[in-house]
Amino acid sequence: MNYFGYVRLIHAVLPHMRERDAGIIHNVSSGAGLVGHPGLSGYASTKGAIEALVRSLRLELRHESVACTVMHPPLSNTRSTAELGYPESLLSDPADVGRKLAGKIESKEPVIHANWKTKLGLAVSKRVPYLVRKGTERFVEPAE
Repeated sequence: MNYFGYVRLIHAVLPHMRERDAGIIHNVSSGAGLVGHPGLSGYASTKGAIEALVRSLRLELRHESVACTVMHPPLSNTRSTAELGYPESLLSDPADVGRKLAGKIESKEPVIHANWKTKLGLAVSKRVPYLVRKGTERFVEPAE
C-alpha cells in the first residue's frame, strides 16, 4: 500500500495540477529507502521505490510547472520505530518533525530534509554504508 498509495494519489491529482499549470507533489520517504535497515526490508523497499518514482516523475515534469519532491524526516519516535530498539534520545518528536516539514510546504527543492542533521546523516550514510551497518548493530537485534 505504501508505494501504490503514492502512485494512486499522484495519478489522481496530477491532471488537475497540469490543468492549472501549477502544483507541488510532496512525497515522504525515509533514510531506510536510501540505505536500507535490518528488520525493515519491506518498508525500506517501498520507500526505495518511492525515491525512484519521484526521480522519474521529476524528469517527466521537468518542462512543466508542477514540481515533485521527496521529503526526508529524521528517525522519529513513532510506534514503528519503538520496535527497533533505538534509545529515545536518538529519536525526534513527530509533532516537531511535522511542523518543520510543514514550514517547507512551498519548497520546490527536489529533496527536502526536516533539518540539517538529517541531511548530513543521509549524505554520509549513502557515501559510507558501513557506518549505517555499524550504527544499527548497536541497537537492532540480529534476525534469528
